[in-house]
Amino acid sequence: MKKMLPVFLIVIISLMFTSGWNFPPPGRVLLTFDDGPHPVYTPQVLQVLQNNGVKAVFFVVGSEIERYPDLLAEINRHGHLIGNHTYTHRDITSLTPGELREEINRTGQLITDITGQQPIYFRPPRGRIAAESLATIQQMNLVTVMWDAGLERRGVTDSAKLVNSLRKRIRHEPDPVLLLHDGDLSGRHDRTPTVKALPLLINELQARGYGFADPWEKIRLPELEG
Repeated sequence: MKKMLPVFLIVIISLMFTSGWNFPPPGRVLLTFDDGPHPVYTPQVLQVLQNNGVKAVFFVVGSEIERYPDLLAEINRHGHLIGNHTYTHRDITSLTPGELREEINRTGQLITDITGQQPIYFRPPRGRIAAESLATIQQMNLVTVMWDAGLERRGVTDSAKLVNSLRKRIRHEPDPVLLLHDGDLSGRHDRTPTVKALPLLINELQARGYGFADPWEKIRLPELEG
């Protein structure tokens, strides 16, 4: 005769494998946007965030700031926190400490000149970083911020599918930091699915009990330490 699992254990196991199961309980989500500002996508993202009363961190690229300084000012006017994402979006593991300092300082100065903000958060392009790079960043008194999960998926343009996939990947994260993009540095990435998915994402997370973190508060971030 086969041994039977207790009924309560079967119920728990089945709940764990349903798409709506969240453990630990939902907390606060921090939205972050990379690679902007962009003249098409950034204004649309700002409008969605304003409509939903959500604040975010925008990790901006210095070369794009010089092209669209008014858009950076608009991000600041909407009350969002601005982070440093280098000047050229190069792989920083290929840079010398001096080159990395130049990338960060040049972008940081642009941010301060235009918005008055002095960036404290840094995100390496594509998330690539080495021990030497991290040491340089820490010497510059910046916090290197990574992410728990990203919205965009290669080859997926359906906004609902993007949101559903992301929701499943963060169900075990109590306070997830999410990566989205409002910029297109290569000219090959259509961010329209991201813009369309953003209000769906906000509504879905709120329906499941998540709140949204204020990036100006001191919050837990998936940062790198030396």
